[in-house]
Amino acid sequence: YYAPSGRAIQALGVEPDIVLTLADSPAVKREADLPGTLPAEAGAGTATRNAALDESTCPPAGDKEDRQLGCALALLRVGSAIDFLAQFRPLAPG
Repeated sequence: YYAPSGRAIQALGVEPDIVLTLADSPAVKREADLPGTLPAEAGAGTATRNAALDESTCPPAGDKEDRQLGCALALLRVGSAIDFLAQFRPLAPG
């Protein structure tokens, strides 16, 4: 399988631009962990994550106060991952 950019994603999958983490998050299973999977294309490399954000910093949204949904809506309102992440990172002393 290939991403629109042409990068092979076989056995790697698609990585999100921003990963929401939990203090008690379970281990993530990947395609490569399953029996009988096809090997990754030679030279495909490994996927990298651009940024990680603790889910508890996300604003709650909706009737169930879903923090993942709150972060998704906040990202859409801001318009870019860089500006979204800047909301959660302290400014450097200047």
